[in-house]
Amino acid sequence: MSYVLESKNEFDRLDQQSKLPSYDYTEELAHLDLRPGEELLDAGSGSGIVAHYLATLQPGARILGAELSQERVQRANEKYKDQKNLGFTQADLLHPDLGRKFDKIVCRYVLSHFNSKDVTTILDGFYQHLKPNGILYLVDVDGLFLNLYPQTPFLAKCLHKLGQSEAPNMNFGRTLPFLVHQSGFSTLQWEVLTKTFDHQSAKTENQMITARIQNAHDFFKKTLGSEKAVDRFLAEYTSTLSKPGSSLFYNFFVLKSKKPGLSKLSAVKTN
Repeated sequence: MSYVLESKNEFDRLDQQSKLPSYDYTEELAHLDLRPGEELLDAGSGSGIVAHYLATLQPGARILGAELSQERVQRANEKYKDQKNLGFTQADLLHPDLGRKFDKIVCRYVLSHFNSKDVTTILDGFYQHLKPNGILYLVDVDGLFLNLYPQTPFLAKCLHKLGQSEAPNMNFGRTLPFLVHQSGFSTLQWEVLTKTFDHQSAKTENQMITARIQNAHDFFKKTLGSEKAVDRFLAEYTSTLSKPGSSLFYNFFVLKSKKPGLSKLSAVKTN
C-alpha cells in the first residue's frame, strides 16, 4: 500500500511537525537507551530529523534511516551528509531487504498508515531484522482528528467516517501492545502520552491539519465522498479548533518491546 500523505511537500511537513512541542520526539524516545557500538534502524524515517537526533545523541552508534520515498532519502542524505554515523536508504517496509540485523528498531508514526494485514507483515519483518534480544521501539498516535469538541453535525458525520478507516487507522495506538505480543515480542513497557492543544498550539495544529488534508487529498475525497465535502470539512474543523473553549487531544502510545533470545516459533509456543 502507498503512503496516503505522499506529496512533494511531505518532507517539509514532517520536518516542521517534528519541531513542534506537541510532537516532541525527545520525550517519546526518552526510554530508548541507545548505546555505543549499536546499530539502529529508523523505519520510515521521513525527513530524517529523528534519525539525526539519535545519531548526535549517541555518536558511537550507527543509525540507518529507511524510507519509501526516494526523494525524501535524497534530501535527508544531503541535509545530514556531515553526520558520519548516519545514512538513509530507500526501502519498502512490506518487503525490506536491508542486508543486516540491528540492535534496535525505531518506528514512529508509520504503522497507523497500513491495514492490519500489512502491519503484521511489517512487524514480522522487524522481528527478522532484529538481533536476538534486540529492542523494538514504537510510537504511534491514537485519536488523530477524532477527539475534537464541539462538533457540528457535519463534522460529527465526517469524523465518524474517518474513524471507520482501516488505513490510515485513526485509533491505531491502542492496538500496539496486542499486535506486538502476537508477533512474538515480549513487551518491556508501554505508556500513553496525551498531547492537548491550547489556543496557541491550536494555531500550529490547524496548520498541520491543513497540510495533512492537502497532502492526503485523495484519501479524504474518497472517505468523505466529494471535493466539496473535503473543503467543508477542513473549513469547519479549523474554524471549530480556533474557537475559544474548544478542545482537541491526541494520545501517543509509546511501546518498548524485546525480541527474545530464542526462535520466534519457540517464543510464541511458550505464551
